[in-house]
Formats: sequence, C-alpha cells, structure tokens
Amino acid sequence: DNENSLFMKKPGKDKIKLASNVMDVRFNSTLNNIAYVSEGALYLKDIEKDDKDKLADKNNSAPFEFVSDTALVYMEDYDSTNKKGELFYKELGKVKRKLASDVSSFNLFSDGIFYINSDKTLYFKDYISDKNTKILDDVTETIRSKGSIFALDKDKNLYKVNANGEKEKLNQDVVKNEVTADSIAST
Repeated sequence: DNENSLFMKKPGKDKIKLASNVMDVRFNSTLNNIAYVSEGALYLKDIEKDDKDKLADKNNSAPFEFVSDTALVYMEDYDSTNKKGELFYKELGKVKRKLASDVSSFNLFSDGIFYINSDKTLYFKDYISDKNTKILDDVTETIRSKGSIFALDKDKNLYKVNANGEKEKLNQDVVKNEVTADSIAST
C-alpha cells in the first residue's frame, strides 16, 4: 500500500499520508497544496484538509502546473496520441474555467498563458479578463526564457513574442536555436 503513496513530513510535525497510488505530483511553492495523478485521475488537494477536488477522470499523461499557490492549469480529455486536450484553470475552492480547446502545449506566466492549438496557432490568454490574443500562425516550437516566449514558425523564422500580440522577428532560416538565461543563439 505504501509503495506509491505520497507522504509529507514538516519540521516538528508527524508524517502524514497525502494520497495513495500516486503516479505524478506537483507541489505549490508554499507546499500547502498539491496536484497529483492517482489511478489515472487528476486531483487538487489542500494539504491541511482531508477533502480533494477531482479535476479529470483520465489524465493520460497530460501536463498540469501550478500558476500560483492556489491555482492550477491542466488539461482534460487529453488525447495522448495526438497530444491535445481541453485547457482549464482551477483555483482551490472555486469552479474550474475552460481556457481553450484542442491545445497541444502551453507555457505559464503569472498573468496568463501562452498556448498552441491543434492548428499550430500561438495565443495568449489572460487569466483575469479572459482576453484571448492571437500571436502567430504555423508555430512549430516555443521556448520560454526569463519571462519571454520565443517562437519558431514553419518557415524557420524565429520571433520573440509578448502577451499583447507584439512579435519581433529575430532571425530567419533557423536550423537550430538555444536559449540561455541571458541570450538566444540560432543558426
């Protein structure tokens, strides 16, 4: 029973069992909330309470990440073969909100999310206002670095993009690119 069980031990406190049959887990930055996959389903749990929110019946290896200490972005109805699903935002104790459909990948920021849909279009969605901004078509790859998103399109053009829909073309005919903490190199 304890083989795939998740436990936590805080200084000066007894060890507590958080969940059983855990296959994947994410902790928020304060270690007060967790999101985890157990028996294929995705759950969100406040560590101090016994109850948990079941977010998705089948996770299918879909990505999920905390965007803040109390909010999680995750995918439902994830098709692991085609790598796409429905993107949701869930704050602990609140109703989940659907952000987008047919999403293949996403990058989180504190005020919103960049995502690529199955048509290979890059969008930015604001968490608060729900404003959705189309950024770039025919995106083949995105890289996140220091609060920026770099996007490569099918014509091998490399762009630096922002949430306002502004894009700056950095290079063309890019074969390979690498983003470091302070720069981007492309060949």
